[in-house]
Amino acid sequence: MDCVIAESSDLAGKLPLPPKFVIVDGIADLCGKPEKIIERGDSPMSIITKTLVVATAALSSMVITPGAAEAATGYDRCPPGHMCLFDLWDGQGAMAYFKSGSPDLALQNFDDRAQSQRNNNSSSFCAYVNKYYDNSGTSGTYPPGTSGNFNTNVNAYSSLRKC
Repeated sequence: MDCVIAESSDLAGKLPLPPKFVIVDGIADLCGKPEKIIERGDSPMSIITKTLVVATAALSSMVITPGAAEAATGYDRCPPGHMCLFDLWDGQGAMAYFKSGSPDLALQNFDDRAQSQRNNNSSSFCAYVNKYYDNSGTSGTYPPGTSGNFNTNVNAYSSLRKC
């Protein structure tokens, strides 16, 4: 977009201005080289007006990507390189995440709480119903890239590790 030239008297009711503009009475030149913004003897109201115009121009030239500020939800909260356990279905609720596992999920306040999982790690993970990877009970194996609800052993796992 080309520069728009405006007199300060033309600004009333016309904010925000286009991203690139020049105010000809000495406020600013955002199209190329900067100019002196505030002149000696400017009234306080003039200084405020000039400051607002420059700030508006700077903000209006920013590009905001839709959704960039949205927080991840569900399984998408699981960081890359981690295995995540969730205390509700579909990756909802509290989450615990691991790079290599835990011999006792009570240390993460997740003993017998997991209802769903997401494996964003490059290794498979095994979950055990007993602490310290005791395989005397039922266990589950979760390959890389998988996510879902536990159909068996809901709220039953007590330890987790790469397998």
